[in-house]
Amino acid sequence: MGSDCTVVDKGIIAIAAEAYSTESHLRELDIKLEGLANRVCNFAKSWIREIHYGVTTGIVTMTERLYGAPIEYVIPSSENNQWKPGNKGLYVAIHGLNGRPNVWRDQLSLLREQQSEFEIRLPHVPRKGNCSLEEAVGPIEAMIRDYIEKHPGQPVCLMGVSNGARIVAELEVRLRDTKTPIKVSSVAGAISGTKQINLMQRFGLATKIYTSALVNEMLYQSEAAQKLLRRMQAALPEGVERAYDFYSSPNDFQISPYTGSLPVLNQENVRYFLAPGENHNSIVSRISVIQVKHCVDWMQEHVIKL
Repeated sequence: MGSDCTVVDKGIIAIAAEAYSTESHLRELDIKLEGLANRVCNFAKSWIREIHYGVTTGIVTMTERLYGAPIEYVIPSSENNQWKPGNKGLYVAIHGLNGRPNVWRDQLSLLREQQSEFEIRLPHVPRKGNCSLEEAVGPIEAMIRDYIEKHPGQPVCLMGVSNGARIVAELEVRLRDTKTPIKVSSVAGAISGTKQINLMQRFGLATKIYTSALVNEMLYQSEAAQKLLRRMQAALPEGVERAYDFYSSPNDFQISPYTGSLPVLNQENVRYFLAPGENHNSIVSRISVIQVKHCVDWMQEHVIKL
């Protein structure tokens, strides 16, 4: 496989950040990792797992409607946030477009078990994300700033999937005006937009399903996407600490090309992971254990001793 790539957990592949600098190089690594037979196999597996994940999510959603949702699901705002006295940090996990917080159910279970002294919030995104980035980010940013104001210096971990990863990227940039250490954990992120939206627009479908504001931002390498990437790549202010993990799958049918989920940041503490054989939603469950481990390890290292 070579020194550029390492299998870190049951087929999840870590790519050395210094080796990953361009889309073409990643594609070369991808070719080394998979022959034609494996590509066909992974394509089939990705759809089987996606269907299974969708059915499971439907059952979970119905159960939540009948018996109530976990207390970690919140309507974000700057007010009425009940923070536990003496907590050690904050996890915020943001769902994707037209999604629900239960996309993070595996991660939530692990975090409850391992991080009981930390705050965990799975906010509902305004309009389920079918809006401008500004509208989606606002209430979540207000909630996080309320936490930072009341718990200065304690670490924050931002987890996002798909459009939620785009929201996380925007939050991370906005919060560079604080000294709060922040970990970003992005899964199948629509950070560069996706060619799926371009295709839908070509057939006149995009604005029939999504708002014009969202469509304009989510076009592949749109002006908004490029601006966000430049802001992510900008040098960090003095005293600001960040760490980034990006997870993607070559079999993601919604984020096209999938390399758009793996932005080159030119920052320190950036890691990239591939999960072949997973699709846009199933990858969230597949990488849950290693994702939570990386987040927990980082958060524990940055806790302020009170």
